[in-house]
Amino acid sequence: TQARVMMGSYNTQKYMINNGYNVGNFSSFISLNHDRTDGHRADSKFDITNGFLNLGYKIDDHYKVTGDLSLAKYNTEDPGTITSPLLDHVMHILRGTTSFALENHHEKSSGALRVFYNWGHHKINDGHAPNADPRSFLFYSDDHNTGIQLYQSFRLVEGNTFTAGVDYKNWGGHAWNDTIKGAIGEVVDKSVHEVAGYAIMQQDLFDILSLNAGVRYEHSSAYGGEWVPQAGFALRPFEGNTIKGSFSKGYRSPTLRELYISYLPYSKANPDLKPESMLSYELSIGQRLLDNRLHAELTAFYIEGKDMISVVDRQMSNIGHFYNKGIEFETGYQILNNLSLDMNYSYLYMNKDIVAAPAHKFFAGATYMPGRFTLNLSVQSIFDLYTNVGSKPEDNRKEDYTVLNARASYRFGTRDKGLNLFVKGENLTATRYTINDGYPMPKATFMGGIDVTF
Repeated sequence: TQARVMMGSYNTQKYMINNGYNVGNFSSFISLNHDRTDGHRADSKFDITNGFLNLGYKIDDHYKVTGDLSLAKYNTEDPGTITSPLLDHVMHILRGTTSFALENHHEKSSGALRVFYNWGHHKINDGHAPNADPRSFLFYSDDHNTGIQLYQSFRLVEGNTFTAGVDYKNWGGHAWNDTIKGAIGEVVDKSVHEVAGYAIMQQDLFDILSLNAGVRYEHSSAYGGEWVPQAGFALRPFEGNTIKGSFSKGYRSPTLRELYISYLPYSKANPDLKPESMLSYELSIGQRLLDNRLHAELTAFYIEGKDMISVVDRQMSNIGHFYNKGIEFETGYQILNNLSLDMNYSYLYMNKDIVAAPAHKFFAGATYMPGRFTLNLSVQSIFDLYTNVGSKPEDNRKEDYTVLNARASYRFGTRDKGLNLFVKGENLTATRYTINDGYPMPKATFMGGIDVTF
């Protein structure tokens, strides 16, 4: 059992309790959470209450059944951008997901049959400008995503794993404007089903080489069929060294919101959107040294795609052919048993500007654990982050910023059970920056709390 209470800036409060219980062949886990804040701007309150339940029963040595349920109810206010503020932009949202699985485990094979159902209900007041009349209607929507997954893995040859499976899902929803004065106005009522089959094989050779390859065929009732291949390898030529490479195709159909539901003034829907697809190539080399106390990995990647869905001039759009390329580097060093450092850096080049994709991202952190104390200090820097992309270069807006974060805690009891007191601060230098255009991030924020495990 674990419980946590946190309080901090802007009347932010977080409460959590969870419990795991096992007896015989039965297992369970339950978690309850509640978060709330007044927000760092007027009319930006938020609260959420969510719960999760998982139950499992081992029928025998080969079969197990599991089921889970997750519910989240949240209310939020959107104050609008600082240049176009809004009043009464309030959202009440209920989200849920549930699933059931029958798992099998045998000497030469294992797999599962899974059934899932996800749903949501939204009640939204789109708000109004301070000098405008309140809206005469509310926006409502119900959505669903339900499906079946069946897969089985076979280990018939030493070092080989072969997996085959089929998926079916039906997703869609109904959205409407419920006018306060007059009839209901329909927005969209759509449903799409997708069927897919796939096969994946992995082969290990001589403890130094792993190969994998697979293919998936996805068929949508709205967009037809698409082949989605993947392949990769991992080579371990000498102790501590790993070289990995992969190729994969990504494919995604537009969502109902992107197609039919405008979220003005931020993005206008586009019913003519096409699916987006991309080819991704990646190569990395990693090395561990000094009895694994020091590790580093360098990765290079290239992505080429078409019809990526992005916001251009406040409208959902396919941006045509594009390619991205870059590198990622990460390293960590356990200097002492109680002192460690970690760092990562990524560089991204885009031939077409994309919102929320920074060109440079740097992170460095240090953790020191003297006795019962744990102290952590980290810094993150972001450069050339697009917060807005327009049809003209002069409409583009970019952001650079660096934030400093710190956390300190003191433990009573063991690391597995006991009481933990902690305090943390984010953006300690009170840097002014923006991630979403028109929504400035808060200055320095602080949280403190108690964590109990028994």
